[in-house]
Amino acid sequence: MNSSNEGLGSAKVLIVDDMAINRSILSSMLSTMGISCDLAESGQECLDMCRNVTYDLILLDHRMPEMDGVETLARLRELFRQTGAETPVICHTADEGKNYISLYKAAGFADVLIKPADPGKLMVMLMTYLPNGGFTPPDDGEKKEQLNRELAALPAWLKNVSQLDLKSGIS
Repeated sequence: MNSSNEGLGSAKVLIVDDMAINRSILSSMLSTMGISCDLAESGQECLDMCRNVTYDLILLDHRMPEMDGVETLARLRELFRQTGAETPVICHTADEGKNYISLYKAAGFADVLIKPADPGKLMVMLMTYLPNGGFTPPDDGEKKEQLNRELAALPAWLKNVSQLDLKSGIS
């Protein structure tokens, strides 16, 4: 079920959920934020994908048939020990899971995201667990181009106010 969305960001997220609608919703939310993601529908598929790709973050459903999220996490941690990966894994669970957040964290999950996912809470988690919040910082050339575009877009009267350092303000 490996389905990739190339985004603007440099981060790579794996979404693991046995329900297609949940994978679709999270994938759409991430792609609007410029985050690239792959999709898996089972714990075993997650493990297989993690053997071939190093992810920056994994959103792992707690309740799945055959291998649930806790068992998948235990196997992921063993795989990470072998590969040296330090990928945070966030438990993605239904509303009743909010009563078990401390248990999920005790099991080794970095955090818990309650379904349906709140875009604001998802953004906070991305900013917390992804390098650079999941976005590629622009290089110096891109920064200069962006600065020049923003300066050019300002009204002429604002550019003539001598007390304002527009370049510093935009930067």
